[in-house]
Amino acid sequence: MIGAGAFYLARSRPAADAQTPAADVVGLKMKEYEASAETLLQNFGDPEALRMSIEAWRMVSELKPDYAPALAGMATARTLIAWNSRPDPELLDQAEQEAETAIRLDPELASPYVALTFLYSMRGLFDTAEEMSRRSLGLAPEDPWVLQARARFPIDMHGRFKEAEDLATRATKLDPTFFPAFFQLGWAEMELQRFDEAEMAFRRAVELRPDFLAGYLGMGLVLDLMGRHQEAIETFEAGLELDPDSTQCLLFGGLAYDNLGRYSEALESFRRVSRQSPDHPLSSFALLYEAVELKRLGRFDEQAVALTAAERVFKANPKMWFNLKGLAGVAAQRGDSEAALAWLRHAIEAGMKSVNQIRNDPALQPLRDDPRFVDILDRIRPG
Repeated sequence: MIGAGAFYLARSRPAADAQTPAADVVGLKMKEYEASAETLLQNFGDPEALRMSIEAWRMVSELKPDYAPALAGMATARTLIAWNSRPDPELLDQAEQEAETAIRLDPELASPYVALTFLYSMRGLFDTAEEMSRRSLGLAPEDPWVLQARARFPIDMHGRFKEAEDLATRATKLDPTFFPAFFQLGWAEMELQRFDEAEMAFRRAVELRPDFLAGYLGMGLVLDLMGRHQEAIETFEAGLELDPDSTQCLLFGGLAYDNLGRYSEALESFRRVSRQSPDHPLSSFALLYEAVELKRLGRFDEQAVALTAAERVFKANPKMWFNLKGLAGVAAQRGDSEAALAWLRHAIEAGMKSVNQIRNDPALQPLRDDPRFVDILDRIRPG
């Protein structure tokens, strides 16, 4: 995505007529840089685009110091980089300072509250994140960016999938070209088990922005859920053409390979994640899924090592629901169904609301015929 970022920044350097007043030239440059920064920021699944967005916002700040939207934009981009890679404390601290400064400069600006919503979510401060999200919506109820961000928050944290669907739909109607809103709509539809509608929304996002990495991720996920595993692999590969190191495309592509019975290729995908992104939150699941594939391939000594490594990471922060789900997977792979079901129940109590993330997890496959496992799915099934 370096090429795309360079394109937007190059486009943001307008030629000025020799007779144009200096103040007008500065104003024109600032508007162009700001437009470029916002466009790059919308490609929120691509760390390189986000880094280019920070650079564009920095150019805006140089032209207009203490400009609250630029500070909020940099805070949002830094937060999203952490969201896509790992919750780097220094990066989040810098983003928090920028967002708080933006709020002091302009208390009526919604965008810094959006940045703080994601930031506090990553820190596990969900009540504070909810407050930030509500503030952003109260300040800008008709802003598609704010609406799509608000749609993402209930999806990830509270399982309010119908609310998320309504918010994202509203954003698409306000701006039918705003591709991030179609991504959030697709995600909500996917969690509501409306896979055909989800596929259409993700496809629309990619049609509107062909280099939208998150759009390929969402479309690959829903295709895999629909049993169209080869199409899912091809979609994840399209995402990897945009970012060869995309942790999520590699991980979920590995799951699609597993669903096709291509276990060696699945193992390779999972190992790329755990080796190249050891600090990423998904790396622990890559280790767990490595263990699944090693067991399928009959490499039991290596499987035991991978399970122990995954368990160690999950236990480092056992309050997060996804780590509790990971511990359920470890127990299931060890053949301890009682412990696995207990960990799953703890995960639900801690906030796990996604049927998809339980039903389609290969580590939990040993539990699928257990009536108690079916009961757990029924407890969180939407509708």
